[in-house]
Amino acid sequence: MGHMFDAVCQSCQHRFTANEGGGFHFELLRCGTCGTSKGVPYRTIWNSYLAYLKGLKTRMPEPNGADWRQYPGEPISKEEYRRVLETEAGACACGGTFSVDAPLRCPACRSEKIERGETKILFD
Repeated sequence: MGHMFDAVCQSCQHRFTANEGGGFHFELLRCGTCGTSKGVPYRTIWNSYLAYLKGLKTRMPEPNGADWRQYPGEPISKEEYRRVLETEAGACACGGTFSVDAPLRCPACRSEKIERGETKILFD
C-alpha cells in the first residue's frame, strides 16, 4: 500500500507533498538523480509480475486479480523483477534513471534530508 504525505526539506526548508509505495495496479519508482516519482502499471509488465509472484508463492490471488498459479512460466527473482521494473520505467527527463531503491529527494534542492510529516492519503 502506498501513501502521500507532507514533507519538509531540512536543507532548504522547502515544503512539498511526496508519495511512497505502490498500489494494487502499479509499482512506484523514483529517479535517483532528481527524486521524481513514476508509476509502472502492472499491466505493462504482467508476465514478469506473475513470474515474480510465482517465486514468492503467495497463498491467494492478489487484490488486482493476479494469480501466479495461472502462469505457466518459470518464476523470477526479486532482482530480476526489479530490473524489469527499472527498464520499463525508462529514463527520467533529468537524465537520471528510475529505481526501486532511489531515496526521497527535495524537488527544490535535491537534498535527501527530508522530514516526513503527516500522512494525507493512503492508496492501493
